[in-house]
Order: sequence, then structure tokens, then C-alpha cells
Amino acid sequence: MKKILIAMLAIMPACGPKSGSQLAEAWNSDNDPTVISGNELVTKFRKLPLSGEVKMKGWSDSYWPTYTGGISVRWLTSDYGYDLIPETTKNARLEVLSPAEKYDVLLGRFDFPTVASERARTEIMKTVPGSPDYKEGFEIPGWYGLCHGWAPASQNFAEPQKPVEVALTNDNTVVFYPSDIKALLIYYQQYNGNRSTKTVFAGERCNEEFKKLEERLAAGEITRAEVDAAKETPECRDVNPGMLHLTLANEIGKKRLGLVMDRTRDSEVWNQPINSYQSRVVEEVAAATPGAAEGTVKELLVETAVYYTVETEPSTDPIGAVEQGALYKYWLELNKNGDVIGGRWVSEARPDFLYRETAPVFQGYFKRLEQIYKTSID
Repeated sequence: MKKILIAMLAIMPACGPKSGSQLAEAWNSDNDPTVISGNELVTKFRKLPLSGEVKMKGWSDSYWPTYTGGISVRWLTSDYGYDLIPETTKNARLEVLSPAEKYDVLLGRFDFPTVASERARTEIMKTVPGSPDYKEGFEIPGWYGLCHGWAPASQNFAEPQKPVEVALTNDNTVVFYPSDIKALLIYYQQYNGNRSTKTVFAGERCNEEFKKLEERLAAGEITRAEVDAAKETPECRDVNPGMLHLTLANEIGKKRLGLVMDRTRDSEVWNQPINSYQSRVVEEVAAATPGAAEGTVKELLVETAVYYTVETEPSTDPIGAVEQGALYKYWLELNKNGDVIGGRWVSEARPDFLYRETAPVFQGYFKRLEQIYKTSID
């Protein structure tokens, strides 16, 4: 299927004119491939695998969008403006509460600190008529969410496979479905556990909104040259394709370790767990084109299909990895020893940045989550 997909994915339109030498940009502190791969980085093209797959694919789930209150949403009923249950609740099977509510109730915290924290972070109550915080016309962008927690969490933790039901006081029980547990893992990965995580990050974040640039161009407010210049700033032009190719081949091809990419080049951030890649050499040129990295003696035109896990709706059952693919096209620049020393893009679409984040240590308020998680995968 992947061989079929690499042929079927549309080639992205070409970028604007080439700039000067890519050497400094390719290996600056933001795009240096050793940032992720370390000093054991293999750079000789002939030693780089043309395909690879991670040991454990990232699982799909909701990115817990901000516009529905993050993990404070009662996802089984799509309710986020609810009243909190009282501590006097008796003889109840609590299964439709939000992941945040369930965890607070599990710990006997009927002041609901996790719910309060999520409502404050997302500002969701500003969208709920009748709420003291309601603000007419207040809008939350649809792409805001917890994908920056979901992507690494899905690579660090095995997918919960079954519900976990826990007995509480007052003859109550609380049911944690797989997506409840994943939501809490995602939240803990990004926020409460991040002091115990380590991150390696390559590339710079682009803050330009390409759609708005095109709208301003259509309105005659800016020129095509200004649009192209905005897209070709270092932070919007990277990641460098040489770094991308080396990182995929070293980390996934050789080590089978997971990576996360922001698959959108501009200001929107969509973090996706990369599961596999497949490259092929389309053309070889035994010369350096103007603007190539210093020392280039050969250039390779490469197509690489990257397959990644995508977001889904939450579920009472395990979901697995729902995947999509993206096809990237670029030139790699090789020196006389066959080392990849730079590259330039052909496709306009490209990842904005790459990173890997370690799993957090279960501690503090979320220590109990470890037991729930382990029970769900046992």
C-alpha cells in the first residue's frame, strides 16, 4: 500500500527562486541534524536506509481541542458548559464525566482543580451563554488543542486497551475509558509532567499565516515578491531537507525511534507522530547548481513519503493508528565523500520542525494515573 501511496500522493508546487548557499542555513544551530541524532549521525548517503518504520506507532485519539474545553469536555455527550457534580453524589456509575472530572473525583477532589485548570487554560466558559465569564463574540481557533501533548504521548505510552472501573466512596464507581486515560496521559505529558521530560528540537517555528498573505496579495496590499520573501525567511523556509533526510534515515531507518513533526509549514501547528518513511532517488546530477552548499559535487533529486498518525474522535475502545501520508520532493547536496551536506526544497509543503520528547515521570497529583494506565494495558 505504501508503494502505491508514494506514487499517488500529489507533488507539491515548486517554491520561489533559490537563495544563496545553503551551507550556513543547513547546519545552523536550529537545523543541525546532530541536535536530534547526536554525534553518531551517519551522513554518507549510501549508508542511509531509504525506508524505515518505528518500533511502536503513535496511537490516534482526539487532540482535545481548546474550543471544546480540552480534557474538561464530557466527550460522550459533547458537553463542556456543565455544572459540576456535588460531593453528596451516591450510588452512581460515573462514566460520562470528562477525563478531568473523573480524575479529580478519583482523588476525592470535589473542588475539581483539573477541571478548573483546563477551563482557565482554554477560556471555554467565555463561549458558554449564562456563564459569568461569557463574552459575546469570543472565538477560539479550531486548530488550538493538545496535539503537542498527544503526539509525544502516543509514542511514549502503549495504547490503553480496556476500561478501568474504580470503586469510590458513597457506593460510587468511576469508569475510565481508553480515551479518558489517553486524555490524561496527553495532558500530563504536556503540562503537569513536563518538568521531568527532555526534548530535542530541530527547526524553527514559522509564524506567518500564508492564507492571509495570499488574501493581502489578492487585495493588492502587497506584491508577489513580498509574499515570496515572507515564505522564504529562515523560520518559514526550514526544515532544511538535508537535515530532514538525515534525521529520518538515522532515527527511524536505523534506530526505529519515533519523531514528531509539525506537518504544516506556516503559523498553524499540527504535531503528528511519524510512523514510517519511504524515499526514492528520482534523478542524479554530477555537478553543483548555483547556490548549492560549498563542497557539493553531486546532487540527488529525492521523493520521500512520510506516514504519520492523525487525530480522531475519542472512543470507548482502543483506536490504533489511523494514518495519512505526505510526499516531499527535494534536492540533496553531496560532497566528494558522498556525505549529505545540504539540500533545497522542490515541494512547497514541508514540515515546520521536528522533535522528540521523553515520557514524564508519574509523580505528585498525577501519580495515581500510573496505576490506572498500567491496569488498562495489562
